[in-house]
Amino acid sequence: MIFKHRPSSTEDSTSRGQSEVLGFVLLIGLTMAVIGATVAVGSVAYSSATADAEYASVENAMSKLSSQASLVALGSHESRSFDLGSMRDGSVHVDESQGSIQMYYDENATSIANATLDERTRFYDESLGAVVYRDGERELAMQGGGVWKLENGVGSMVSPPEYHYRQTTLTFPIVRVTGEGSTSGRVGGSVEKVSADRITNPNAPSNPIDNGTVVITVQSDYYQGWYNFFQTRSGGSVSIDHENQTTTVDLQYPQELSFKSETGLLLPFDAEIDGDSGQGNDWRDNVDGFDQTALPSMEPIVSSQIESARNNEDTIDLTEADLSEGLEAGVYYADDDFTISDEVTINTDDGNVTIVVDGDLTIDSPITVTGNSENGVRYYVNGSLQGGNQDITTDNESPESQRNVFFVGGDAFTDTSGTLGTIHAYLIATDGTVAFGQGGGNTEFIGGVAANEFNPGQSAQWNLRAPADQSDDFVIDLGVNPNTITYLHPSENTVRIEL
Repeated sequence: MIFKHRPSSTEDSTSRGQSEVLGFVLLIGLTMAVIGATVAVGSVAYSSATADAEYASVENAMSKLSSQASLVALGSHESRSFDLGSMRDGSVHVDESQGSIQMYYDENATSIANATLDERTRFYDESLGAVVYRDGERELAMQGGGVWKLENGVGSMVSPPEYHYRQTTLTFPIVRVTGEGSTSGRVGGSVEKVSADRITNPNAPSNPIDNGTVVITVQSDYYQGWYNFFQTRSGGSVSIDHENQTTTVDLQYPQELSFKSETGLLLPFDAEIDGDSGQGNDWRDNVDGFDQTALPSMEPIVSSQIESARNNEDTIDLTEADLSEGLEAGVYYADDDFTISDEVTINTDDGNVTIVVDGDLTIDSPITVTGNSENGVRYYVNGSLQGGNQDITTDNESPESQRNVFFVGGDAFTDTSGTLGTIHAYLIATDGTVAFGQGGGNTEFIGGVAANEFNPGQSAQWNLRAPADQSDDFVIDLGVNPNTITYLHPSENTVRIEL
């Protein structure tokens, strides 16, 4: 016989009772864990959302404070009150020592490149001060009459300071902040006028300014925002020094651009110079040498040439010219995008040739410059310069690259899918990117390139070389500048912030 054990009814009910209790406890524990996790995640999301909302609110309030401070500093109001709102995550403080500004005038300099910047030429040197809101790693600041932000260590402009161009006159009222204190919660206060004075110094330029150059340097935690501001509001060269947190602007638009002997590439101070050619090699191996310097925008130059070509009755319509017959001395103008689709020979025996395009210029056929080597061709392009697989050369056995000079308002050769061919030229595209073929093939560029960004892409073989016989610096005359400052009116306007 086989005997099987059967649990008694008492034993069975006890086991079931223990299982039910254990399951209930586990269910309650899991529920509490889920609720706790949900509450934790929700509280973090809520905290982040409220911090972002507070930051956005303070940004708007700072812009209003900037306007009120300008009204007091530059207007008839002696004081104004302000309200920055309620703050739970951040706090506000006044920092009189935050940032400084220096102004120089060198009457013997033609640009910032050869200007002397020391106590002999300095005519203003004072702190700027700031009202600063800080929330962790984020900051907002009213400084110099403008509002700036700092996020992840990168500064940018929220609203611009007082800085006004009108034809050849620049009015620059410097707004300085004084005061003290730090607070959070509900933040308000008053802004009061302390002083408003013209800057008078023996080193300052006298109006009208007939020669020399004026330079402004701003040192600040928000120097990158000042850099962006001067880039968009100034006609001159702007440079940046990350190590010293400074931005420098040459208020006088430079009259020339210089390529040093055996230098093929000019880049701005803040240009990225890392990267390879796409073939695993450092692109600098393919460049005859490069410099980082202050580069002026091409916009004023190109715009000036467009206006001149439009209004000159001797201007030749480029769209009606027979390119296959060649071009001779004169000014040629296209009021829209233009493509060079026929092989063209440009003869300079009778003088210089100027080609002005108010749009994009595409070069789909070879260009050869012949004739008197004392004359050359200048191209002014309001848009981008594109093309590929075509030579742009001079007929001399030794390339005379200085006879082909391109002034480009946009990018150059960024749409090229293959090689560019052989180019004898100087290419100035200081507002855009220059690339040398994104596909394959060989590109030989003899001359020089000045660009805001240089990206040779994945061209299989390319070289950028200064002309072999260039023993001296090659200086490009930028021509008449419409933004040259003749009258400069700087002033110091000090306010006190009470929190």
